[in-house]
Amino acid sequence: MTFRKAVEVLWERAETWAPGPRAMSGLKGLRACLAKLGNPHLKVPAIHVAGTNGKGSTCAIIDSALRAAGWRTGLYTSPHLTCVRERIRVGGRPIPEAVFGRLLGRVLKTDPKSELHFFELLTAVGFLHFAESRVEVIVLEAGLGGRLDATNVVEDPLVSVITSIGKDHVEYLGSSLPSIAAEKAGIIKQGRPVVCPVLADSAMRPIRRAAGERGAPLVAVEAFPKVERVDWRNGSQVLRPAQGGPWKLRLLGSRQPRNVALARAALARIEGRFQVPERAWERGLSTVRWPCRFDVRRSAGKTVIIDGAHNVEAMEHFAATFRASPWSSGSVRFIIGMLRDKDVAGMLRVLSPWLREASACRPESPRAMDPVDLARSVRACVPGARVSVEHTVSAALRSWRSRRSAGTAVVCGSFYLAGEAAAALRHG
Repeated sequence: MTFRKAVEVLWERAETWAPGPRAMSGLKGLRACLAKLGNPHLKVPAIHVAGTNGKGSTCAIIDSALRAAGWRTGLYTSPHLTCVRERIRVGGRPIPEAVFGRLLGRVLKTDPKSELHFFELLTAVGFLHFAESRVEVIVLEAGLGGRLDATNVVEDPLVSVITSIGKDHVEYLGSSLPSIAAEKAGIIKQGRPVVCPVLADSAMRPIRRAAGERGAPLVAVEAFPKVERVDWRNGSQVLRPAQGGPWKLRLLGSRQPRNVALARAALARIEGRFQVPERAWERGLSTVRWPCRFDVRRSAGKTVIIDGAHNVEAMEHFAATFRASPWSSGSVRFIIGMLRDKDVAGMLRVLSPWLREASACRPESPRAMDPVDLARSVRACVPGARVSVEHTVSAALRSWRSRRSAGTAVVCGSFYLAGEAAAALRHG
C-alpha cells in the first residue's frame, strides 16, 4: 500500500468515527488484531503516559533523555501537527512513508470487516514499527482517557505516568474530576509503579484507590524545579532543582517544570533497566523539541507565538506563560480556532485580558466551530473587541503580516490550528 493510499484509508475511518460508545467499548478488537500480528505490543518494554494536559511534553522529555543516554527509543504521540507520520518515531525520526504504507496494509488484512477505528489502526502500526525497528524501550502517550484507550493494550509497563487531571472530553470521560481521574487511572497495572503530581483530593483519591487495589507503588511528586531565568527569544529556560543543576530546558511554558519533574521521577523508577546518567539527562533537556507549545517563531520580521492550548486548563497555563512574557504588554492579534465540543466561553474568558483584536478561523476538523459563531462568542466575551472572520489560518496570517504595525500574533485554541499555522509559516 502506498503512503498516499494509507492516509486516504485512515481519514475514511476518521470521518466515520468519533470517540463515543462504540470506540470506548473495549479493546477486544485491537487485541485480536495484534494477536494475528504476533503481539508486537508485548515485545518491547514501555513507559505509559496519560493525563489531560502535559503528557506530550512529558513523553518528549523522557524520550529525549533516553536517546541522549544511548537507548534506541520508540515514541508514540498524538495528535500530529502536520503529518500523521509524526505520531510514530524511532530514534526521534518519523516512520518512513513506505514503511507506514506497508505496515498499515498488514494491519488492514487482520480487519476484514473494517471494525478498527483510526486511532486503533495507528496504534497497531506503531507497535509493529517499534518491534521491527528493534527499539529497546517505547514511550507511549495515551490518546483519550486511559482505561479504554487503544494504548492500554500494554499489559506490563515499566512505569505509568499521569500528568494532570482536568475537564476535557467530558462527554466520554465524565464531567467530574473523580470520574476523569478514574479513567486515567485505568493505565495503572498490577505491581507496576505509577508517577503523578500531587493533585486535588478529588482527583488523587481514584488514583490512590487504583494503585492500592493493584499493588502499584505510587510516587506523588510535589517538588518541581524552580525557573531561574527565561530566554524568551530563543525558546529556553534554565531550571534549578532542589539538588544539582542548573538544567537548561529547550521548552517554554509555566507547566514545563512540572513535566520535567514527572519525567525525572519516571526515569528514576526504571533506572535498574534503563540508566540515564546526569550528563545525558541534561543533554536531553537541552535538545528536546516539542513544537507548538508556547512556540515562538518569526515571520516577516514579526513574532508569532503558536500554542496548541485546547481546553481551559491548558489555556490557563498558556496565559500564565504569556503574562510573564515580554509580548503581553504590547499589541497582540489573536488568531483563534476551536472545536465546537470544547468549553469555548471558558477559554475565551482566560484570554480576555488581552483579547482586543482577533481573527476567527476554522481548524481542519469535522468538529470545528464555525468561525462566524466563534467571532460572535469573542464579541460576547469582550464587548468592543475587533474581530474578523478568516476561514483559514493561512489567510489570517497573511492579513496580519500585511499590517504595518509590529504587533505579535498568537495562534491558539486547537492543535489542529496550531499545526496548520506551523505549516503555513514553514511554506511562507
